[in-house]
Formats: sequence, structure tokens, C-alpha cells
Amino acid sequence: MKPFYILSTGRCGTTFVSKMIRLNDQSIGEIHQLLDSKWMNVRANIALSSKGARNRYTASLSHKFDYVLPPSSTDPLRSVAYTFYLKDLLKKQQDLQDNTIIIHLVRDPRDFVSSFMNWKNRKFSGKIAHHLTPFWMPEPGVIKRWSMSKFEHFCWIWEKKNRLFYEEFAWFPGYYLFRMEDLRAGSEQLQILLSLVLGKDDVVTQLEDEDYNSTISKYFPYWNLWSPKQAGKLDTICSGMMQEFGYGGEMAWKKILGH
Repeated sequence: MKPFYILSTGRCGTTFVSKMIRLNDQSIGEIHQLLDSKWMNVRANIALSSKGARNRYTASLSHKFDYVLPPSSTDPLRSVAYTFYLKDLLKKQQDLQDNTIIIHLVRDPRDFVSSFMNWKNRKFSGKIAHHLTPFWMPEPGVIKRWSMSKFEHFCWIWEKKNRLFYEEFAWFPGYYLFRMEDLRAGSEQLQILLSLVLGKDDVVTQLEDEDYNSTISKYFPYWNLWSPKQAGKLDTICSGMMQEFGYGGEMAWKKILGH
């Protein structure tokens, strides 16, 4: 089985995907929420703000992983760090290109933002992470960040991370793009993804417990109930990548935007 890396913004169904992978191959160890992921996430987001910091951080990852492929992962907290390291490693060691799978898992930005707006206050630890921990999420710069609402910041994060994953790996022969909405239990796309990472066609695509790490409280509405102002802000920030991934074509959405 080839090493695989599922890169995402979070809130994209990676908990569900990791369960499905391990259900199909119980010899696979923990691939989600690894012990050092939180610290890797913070350092990677700091590095994302500066080219010099990124070069230093990539070098530190090279020493951490000893210039070899890191453990397979579905953990979104490792996604930015792995992007830096894998891009550098795979270009330097081209013999690894045929032995590596990179899956870019994307979610509709409107659902991503709504989900995060609800998720960030679900637990006390989440409140600390999203409101008090510096660089828990990528930051656009102090002045720009202070001018943003939390809603706008999540829009910016979706665009920033997905553009990073896409631009860094679209060239790579082992890069595959999947949309969360297509990975429902029993779906053809889920079967394709599992076959890719497990290296076999005979896979189980159903899970008795289909809890996607769902949000219980839903004080922030989904996009069909947004105001034109909210929709316009997301469209301004995310429209380019939305179209690239096939989102935003609904008549209801265009009506909210006034198109």
C-alpha cells in the first residue's frame, strides 16, 4: 500500500474517511488526530505567513522525518505542514512520485463556513483554539485580520488553504481531488477513494455509525438563509476556487447574490 495524505481545511468529513479506511484495513494505525498535530498546525500556519518562516519550517520537517515520507494521515491539522514538506521532498526525490498518493478533499465553502461558525463554540477547547490561540488558523496579517469578521476569516481560510493544496500539487501524478459531498456512504466516489489509498478494489463503503463529527448546535444558518451581504462577502473571497471545484451554480445562490 502506498503512503497517502488527505489534505483538507477541516470540517470536510476526514473523521468519516479515516474510519472507513481503518474499517477496510485494521492493520492501519492511527491516521487521524495524531499527538503532535496541534503543534505542527500552529507552526505551519506561522510559516504560511512568511516565505522565510516557511523555508525554515520545511527544513525542520526534513530533519523531523529524516528526508523520507512521513506517516500517512487524514488529519487536517497536519495538512499545511505536509504540503510544505511533501512538495519539497517529492521534487527533490522524483523516485517517490510513483509511490505517493495525495488526496485533496474539498467541501462547499458555504457549508464549510457555516459548519465552522457552529463548531467553533461547541466545546470549551474549541473556543480557546479559535478565539485565543495565535495561528490556530492561518492569519492574513494583523491589520487585515482585525478588519475581518469571524465569518470573513473562515471564508478567507477556505480560499487560502484550498488554493495552497491545489497550486502546490495539481502537477503531481498522484494528486486526486474529491468533494466531500460525493463521498457519502455507499457512493461510487467513496469506493474510488478507498481503492486508491488501500490499493484494492474490494472495499466496504458502508458504516453503521455515520456520525461525520457533526455539529449539534446550529445557531448559524446554512447558506440558503444567508443575507445578500453575507453571500456577497463569501462570493468576493471564494468565487474563483468555488468555480474551479464546481460550486456556486445554483439558481438559489445566484438569486441571493442578485445575479
